[in-house]
Amino acid sequence: LPNNPFTQRNPIGTKVTVIKDLGEKIQTKVKYPAQILSGHSPVVWLEDISGCLLLIDFSIIY
Repeated sequence: LPNNPFTQRNPIGTKVTVIKDLGEKIQTKVKYPAQILSGHSPVVWLEDISGCLLLIDFSIIY
């Protein structure tokens, strides 16, 4: 999804702080552009986080 709003605001290498569900903050970087997984789920891959995260399952602060 190279033209999606997330990827436009957060290209590869962008430093972000992810706030997970229980309030845990993780400083990381965007590893790959956001993509659609299995034809329906928008996800992003971040450094130091195993697997991908659904774009709706976390918050990012700058």
